[in-house]
Amino acid sequence: MATDQNKLPPSSAAGLPAGLQPAGLQPSALQGDDGLPPLVVTSFDDLNFMVIDDNAPGLALMERLLKAVSVRGISTADNAFAAVSMLARQRVKTDCIICEHKLEGGLSGLALLKRIRAGRNSVIPRDTRFILATDHPQEDLVQTAIRLDVTGLLTKPTNGAGVLKAIHLAMGRTPRLKPVSEYAKVVLPA
Repeated sequence: MATDQNKLPPSSAAGLPAGLQPAGLQPSALQGDDGLPPLVVTSFDDLNFMVIDDNAPGLALMERLLKAVSVRGISTADNAFAAVSMLARQRVKTDCIICEHKLEGGLSGLALLKRIRAGRNSVIPRDTRFILATDHPQEDLVQTAIRLDVTGLLTKPTNGAGVLKAIHLAMGRTPRLKPVSEYAKVVLPA
């Protein structure tokens, strides 16, 4: 399923789902190295996703939405620690993590992203695509996610089209990783 990037609304072309355009965010903040719109993924047959959400109905909904857009490889976890443990045991590489920001149990979605980018979880490659899902996209959260090289932001509630758009943008963009020490300096919002 190919999508003409020129027909996407400006916020989507900037790397953000519709409805998530905080004041002061520069559209170029999530573009690729060459400044061009990301490539569009046309098949999910060979991709594996990890969905992390401590809300059981939210987790089930995201799994249904992924299946509805033909994603085959889906793993789920109800907290970040369980996800890291599962990722350590998996024999198949996870291509993209979709993680709720507000998680119970001591490690938020942003904190997990920070740990991954800073290389603190050696079982998860630092350049793994990471889509942060939130129903409260405050500017400080979005700006921090960008500093941590998030590859996608998903505003909840969402639907299959929103999930598909976030996946296309995330998979079409390779994170330009900074040195590990730069990620360690990022202060997470309260």
